[in-house]
Parts: sequence; C-alpha cells; structure tokens
Amino acid sequence: MATKDTIIEYAQTLFLTLDDKGGKAFSLRDISTEIKRKYHKSIDFSTVANWAKKGGWEALLQAAKNQGAQKEIQQLALLKNASRQEEILDIVSSDIASRRAVHSKVGALALRIITHNLEVAVKKGEETPDEYISVDMKALQTIARQSEDVIQILDGKKEPVASDIPSHIRDILREG
Repeated sequence: MATKDTIIEYAQTLFLTLDDKGGKAFSLRDISTEIKRKYHKSIDFSTVANWAKKGGWEALLQAAKNQGAQKEIQQLALLKNASRQEEILDIVSSDIASRRAVHSKVGALALRIITHNLEVAVKKGEETPDEYISVDMKALQTIARQSEDVIQILDGKKEPVASDIPSHIRDILREG
C-alpha cells in the first residue's frame, strides 16, 4: 500500500510534467484520476490543488520552465558559436591553402629562375654561377613578400611591373 508521501510525490511529478507545447500535461482532475488508477485511492482534485499550493509546485514549475528556457538559449548560443567557429575554420583553412599555393608557385618560380640563370651562365662559359643563384634568392625573397602580386602574375592576371623585381626576373615571369 502506498504512503501519503508516495502519492503526493507522484502527484507532484504529474503536476510538473509538460506537454509538447510546454503547457501542463495533466490537469488537477487528470492527476486525481491517475492516482486512483495507479494506487486505487480516491483523491479529490481540490486535495491535489492544496498539495500544490502548500508545496509551491506552481513556482517550481515556473522555475523549471525558466531554467529550460535558459538552457535552450545557451544551446542556441553554442550552436551560433559553433557556426562561427566553422566559419573561422573555413577562413583559416582557405588562408592556409592559399599560402600553400603561394609557396608552391614561388618554389616553381625559384626553380625556373635558377634554371634560367644556370643556362645563361653555362652559355657564357662560367663554371660557378653562384652569384646568379644568390642574387636570385634575394629577388625571390622580394617576390615572396609580394605573394599576391606574384600569384596574379603567375596566373597571367597581372603584368609584372613591381619596381623592386629585377628586370631579368620580370622577363622570366613574362615568358611564363
């Protein structure tokens, strides 16, 4: 046989149960009917109303709704933050991909320049073309600092006109 406290606790659980729309799932009459069905004990709905009033169930229900709303707001904020983090991740990954493309194109350019200058040195009959390579490395550092311009030049979208790119490098860039 169920104790009075067990029945009151069950009544409170039903009182605090919400439907899909956030309203009360059980009326006071529904609660008294459920008590009779489960415990075979007749409790009038006015008795359930007194228990609710004494126990502050309405305030408890409101506090639970408020807490639920706060959690929902926090979850929405987390989703928004996650979306922002995904956006930042996309930006950063695009930036990294862009930088890798720059490094790849500058590396290819370095190889073209060094190969060109070695060919020039060999045609001139020089055995040690080190001075050409070191000069070109300085030029490549300048080019790397101007990576956006270099990519546009390599892609044929821009004419190489930067004054600090040596003319022989500009010629190689134009040759493509």
